[in-house]
Amino acid sequence: TQVVLEPTNPQFGKDTMVTITLENHGNQTTEPFFVTLEALGEEVGRIEARFLSGQSSTTISVLWKPDWDGELDLLIHVDAENSIDEINENNTLTLTLEIQPTPEEGFFSLTVVGGIALLMLFGVAMFALAVMFLRGSRYDEEEWEDDEVEL
Repeated sequence: TQVVLEPTNPQFGKDTMVTITLENHGNQTTEPFFVTLEALGEEVGRIEARFLSGQSSTTISVLWKPDWDGELDLLIHVDAENSIDEINENNTLTLTLEIQPTPEEGFFSLTVVGGIALLMLFGVAMFALAVMFLRGSRYDEEEWEDDEVEL
């Protein structure tokens, strides 16, 4: 059994494709069986597989999104429900993986840039209101009264 992870260094919360090549060293079987992925005691992936002939191999892929960072064991159970009689019933492969944390976003991430733009827009609006207020306060009430026309 061969296992390939893409990306090779899984990250917390990011999709990881687990591609498994299974080998049938026994007789022909058309019975379907399940391959499951288990992490931290929970099933995190399941796919149906089948061999078409004896002494053959098949490749399956399961999408997995790690929800834990740090070291963990990813268990791959082939024929998880023991559907097929086999010469060797040892059907579990354990991969010890180091799940990378989500990278910290840099200073110029979209969230930071959007927040700065919003603050600048607010500042310009406040400046415009202050200018309008100051221009309006230059006129005295007396000047306005002189302009009034009596009827």
